[in-house]
Amino acid sequence: MPLYEKQVDVDRQDIIAQRFLNAMSFNADLPNNFTLNKPKNTEYYLVPCPYKMVVDYLITTDYGKVVGVIECKWYWKNWFEVGYIQPISVHKIVHLQMLGNSFNCPAYFLMRNRDGLHYLTIDESTLTRNKVETGGRTDRNNPNDLEPMVHIEERYWDIYHVGQVRQYG
Repeated sequence: MPLYEKQVDVDRQDIIAQRFLNAMSFNADLPNNFTLNKPKNTEYYLVPCPYKMVVDYLITTDYGKVVGVIECKWYWKNWFEVGYIQPISVHKIVHLQMLGNSFNCPAYFLMRNRDGLHYLTIDESTLTRNKVETGGRTDRNNPNDLEPMVHIEERYWDIYHVGQVRQYG
């Protein structure tokens, strides 16, 4: 685990990813659904990635094909509190794009905020259609936490769970 990542963070990522997997598996009408055009009885699995891969999970089928790449973040604010714009690390977006292109599958950024669970399908325009500025965490007083961030408006996010998601239960 990276220096700042704790087991509780990994547990939160698992909640977000598992709910996404379930939503995509049972709601074929969700935009950019990776389950479309797959055999009906296909099962999907989350494969945790090591820290050096930068992303959190690969989504694979029961026959071993990678059908999705995901990164998960758990935020404590709602859309109103962040001005309906969510900053995301450019570094994370680039790695999601790269792995999605390498596996020829969609890449998703998953986010929990106080309004629900949301996903952003990463594509070629994710970086070019949004504002990029230096930003990041400031609560740790670590200059390495500041990096280029892409600011993505709420309108680009799809929702797969409405309302509060608690860590336990």
